[in-house]
Amino acid sequence: RNRDAFDGNAVDIWTAGTILFCMVTGNRSYERPHSSDPQFYWMTNGIERLISDWGVSVSDECVHLLKNMLQVDPRLRLTTEEVVSHPWFQYPDEPPPRFNTMMRSLEGLKL
Repeated sequence: RNRDAFDGNAVDIWTAGTILFCMVTGNRSYERPHSSDPQFYWMTNGIERLISDWGVSVSDECVHLLKNMLQVDPRLRLTTEEVVSHPWFQYPDEPPPRFNTMMRSLEGLKL
């Protein structure tokens, strides 16, 4: 039996963090939420290194946001208010270069 009360908002932040991770890195999330899953381990214990090793370019603000949304301890996780007021949302970056390249290549297609 679980001793801690269920915190739906903290769970929502975690889920949003995993979705954001997939969106900004273009990679999948973990398969199993346990430290024995290498992807889960690096997402929760070394996200900076994981992103760097993949050669993905994201801002420091984005890394900070992900790191604090993906805190294993829900008491340390950002709240909804903290997420929406985070600098990454307040001052959005330019689209990544591959986005601009993709959009240019799609401009010539007729739908």
